[in-house]
Amino acid sequence: MDCEAFRDRLDPWLGNHLEAAELDGARAHLSVCAACRDLAEGARRDAEGLDALLSGGDRTRLSGMVSGAARHGGLRPRWLPWALAAAALLPVFWVLVPGLGPTPSPVSPIVAEMEHANGPVQWLDAGTGMWKTLTAGSPVSSSGRIRTPQGSQASFRCEDGTRVCLNAGSQVVFHSDRHLEVERGQIWTLVASFDAPMRIDVKAGAVTPLGCVLDVAVTERQSRLTTLSGAALFRDLKGGRRTVTTGKSCAIREGRLGMLEEAPSADESEAWVKILNPWVEPDPEAPDAEGLLRYVESAGSRKDPQRRRSAAVRMASLASLRHAGGLVGLLSDSDGEVRVAAAAALARVAPEPRPAPLDVAQWKALPEDGEDLEKASEPWQLWWAGRESGIPRTR
Repeated sequence: MDCEAFRDRLDPWLGNHLEAAELDGARAHLSVCAACRDLAEGARRDAEGLDALLSGGDRTRLSGMVSGAARHGGLRPRWLPWALAAAALLPVFWVLVPGLGPTPSPVSPIVAEMEHANGPVQWLDAGTGMWKTLTAGSPVSSSGRIRTPQGSQASFRCEDGTRVCLNAGSQVVFHSDRHLEVERGQIWTLVASFDAPMRIDVKAGAVTPLGCVLDVAVTERQSRLTTLSGAALFRDLKGGRRTVTTGKSCAIREGRLGMLEEAPSADESEAWVKILNPWVEPDPEAPDAEGLLRYVESAGSRKDPQRRRSAAVRMASLASLRHAGGLVGLLSDSDGEVRVAAAAALARVAPEPRPAPLDVAQWKALPEDGEDLEKASEPWQLWWAGRESGIPRTR
C-alpha cells in the first residue's frame, strides 16, 4: 500500500473496517511512512474528539468530513476547531429542547485482535444479541464475549502485547487488555509486562499473574490454574489465596482453594498451543528486560542454573516498573540468587507505599518452598494485586 492508497482507505481504517489483507498493508505502510503516520494520528484524534461530543448521524457526517479533509487536504483542516466548537454546543441544544437529537451510544475501545484460528470463532453482537463469525485481524471491543465451538481454537493479541489462546469449547470476555474473564473452557496466556497487574476472573475466584505463562481451565465443577512459567496469585472469594509457581497447579472446588499439586510438563500442557502458534523458545541472551524475564521464568532455564542466575542479574539491572509483576513472582523462586536479583530490582523500581524489603542475605537464605519464603513474598504479592484498583469484579 502506498500513500495514495492509504489516504483513500483512511475512513474505513479509522472505523476498524479494513479487511485483513488491507489492514496488514496499512500497518506495513505506516511503519515506514512518517507523513501518513502523522496524518493517521491527527485524524484519529479528531475522530475521537467527535466521538466524545456526538452520536448517530451527526458523528457519521462530521467524521466523514474529517477523514475527507485529511485525504484531500493532507493535514488537519483549519476549520476543524470551529466544527468541534459548534459540535460541543449540539448536546446543550438537545438538552434544552427535549426530544431533539439522537440518543448517545458509547463507543467501546478496541482491546484485542484475533491473530489465528483453525476453525470458526464467534463473538456476541451486544446490539443484536446474535453470535457472529470473526476472521483473522478482526478487532475485539471492550467487554467483547468470544467463543470457540468444539473443534476450533484461536489466538488473540491484546493491545498491551499479552497473547491469549482459546482451546476448543471455550468462552471468554475481554473486559479490557488487562482484565479477562474465563466463563468456560481453557485458555493459555503469555502475560505482557506492564505497570499495573492483569486479572483473570474465573468461577468463584481470580488470578493475578506475576509476569508469566498460565493455563486456566474452567468447568462446572472447578476452576484450575496451572503455572507453566513464572508465578501467579490464585484467590477464592472467601479470602483463601495461594502462590502457584512454575510446574504447580491448584483448583477451586465448591468455592474453596485446594492444595498445590504437581502439574503436567509444559510440553504436554502446551501441545494444543504449539499447533496453533509455533512456540518461540525464550532467549538467555535477549537484549532487553522483557526477553530476559521470560527466559528466567521459563522451566527450561532451570537446566543451566548458572546461566539463569547471570540472566537474572542482567534482567534486574534493566527492569522498570512495568516488570514489577514478574519480579514479584521471582521472589518465590527456588534459587536464592534469583530471589536476590528480583528483590534488588524491586527496591529500585517499586513506588511507595510498598512492603519493606529484606536485606540481600535474608532473601538468599530463605528455604525453598517453605513457610518463611511464602511469608516473605506474600506482602509483595498483595502490593502488586492491590494495584488492580479500578477493575470491577464481574461475579
